[in-house]
Amino acid sequence: MLALTLSQVKNIALAIVGALAVLAVLAAWLMKTVAQKAALAVILVLLAVLVWTQRASLVRRVDGFQTQIRYLKKHPRGDHVGNPYAKHVSTFEF
Repeated sequence: MLALTLSQVKNIALAIVGALAVLAVLAAWLMKTVAQKAALAVILVLLAVLVWTQRASLVRRVDGFQTQIRYLKKHPRGDHVGNPYAKHVSTFEF
């Protein structure tokens, strides 16, 4: 099973966005009609935006998990009074 760190995923997403930008430039240079250029440019920009937003979503989710783990390390016995994550937490040992 392949496991990636957040840093690796962020770098992969940046590489994909960069590759899509290069493809957009190459396609604009190679294609002859304006309609083809515009259509492909729109598609590649939408793909780049999709990859970027997924990357940002992943970063937010990991930050949330890290916050929850830090809290649980401080309160490992289930002392969740006043914790916003209390309804999502089960007690466990580290």
